[in-house]
Amino acid sequence: MKQKSKPLLAYFGHHKVASTWMSLIIERVSKELHLNHTICFDPASLGKPLEDFIRDNNVDFISLTNASPKTVRNLDYSRAVHIIRDPRDIIISGYFSHLISHPVKGHAELTEMRDKLIQVPKEEGLLLEMEYSRLRFKALINWDFNQPRIMEVKLEDIILSPMDKMTGIFSFLGLLEGKHSLLNDIASKVGLHTPTNQLTHLKLAEILEENRFERLSQGRVPGVEDINSHYRKGIAGDWKNHFTRQHKDHFNNLFPGLLVKLGYEGDDAW
Repeated sequence: MKQKSKPLLAYFGHHKVASTWMSLIIERVSKELHLNHTICFDPASLGKPLEDFIRDNNVDFISLTNASPKTVRNLDYSRAVHIIRDPRDIIISGYFSHLISHPVKGHAELTEMRDKLIQVPKEEGLLLEMEYSRLRFKALINWDFNQPRIMEVKLEDIILSPMDKMTGIFSFLGLLEGKHSLLNDIASKVGLHTPTNQLTHLKLAEILEENRFERLSQGRVPGVEDINSHYRKGIAGDWKNHFTRQHKDHFNNLFPGLLVKLGYEGDDAW
């Protein structure tokens, strides 16, 4: 008889959706609470099924930074948070990252992409980046946003109010101090796990302060761009500074209805 795995917490992210930043915060929270946190970009690279890896390594909190609906369906987790970002900003972030800042050693596909991007102007490069993102955006296109054990959060909302949104996230995960009667009631009904060791609001504030954009970017404030940095600009809506009508039309042709599904536009006539 297969041994039942212990309750698992999860963070589901996507490429260029601030997964590095979010994983840093989760790592600090996990250390504070003595939870074993692991970051996984590609479950296929583990050499064994993901749940076997989690069990064998005694993982309490898994960060899947390139999450897919299939992986989520097959994962036995208790609670999770899923963070999305405006796909247009993902295109802009991906373009500058793949052109300049992202390491390419050992990544043949990315090396090939960079070789293409350096040969064309930005306007054409953004079109190439959209094509490059087609496979990655399938996760967003096929995602089920009505899963009761997953808290859905937009990165833009975290940027606007980091402490408020992070309080909500870690409360939902059962890691933040305080009684949340509604959450506890939901948890009791569906059998969710609530850790006994919980984070204080003060410690959460300290962790967020340690991981502010200004600190990670070596002193730049959000909006001050450094295209050579992994933390390039730190703002939402930067796509408006780069998209032309051609880019908008090409995006809609490739990803019809995606912005509406994710709640970023009311229709495709943006």
